Amino acid sequence: MLLGWHSGWPRTSVTLAPATPSNPRNLVPGIRNAARWKEYLSADLRITQRFLLRQSTLSLWLNATNATNRGNQCCADLETPITAGGQFS
Repeated sequence: MLLGWHSGWPRTSVTLAPATPSNPRNLVPGIRNAARWKEYLSADLRITQRFLLRQSTLSLWLNATNATNRGNQCCADLETPITAGGQFS
């Protein structure tokens, strides 16, 4: 069994700046890689059985990679409502 502790991938936060009389709303990126996704623990398992035959050995194995089904989060969903005219609302 192998246990692995993984730090979360770095990420950059994005906010929506409010509209002003001269500019529509726009996306403003934060400091690059200033935030991180959550850390996680993963487990890999392997079971092996060997059978001795007359002139050879038969090996059977079963692997379970990432048995805890954990991983870095992927892809933040950014949803911005857009009006019929193509402007941010």
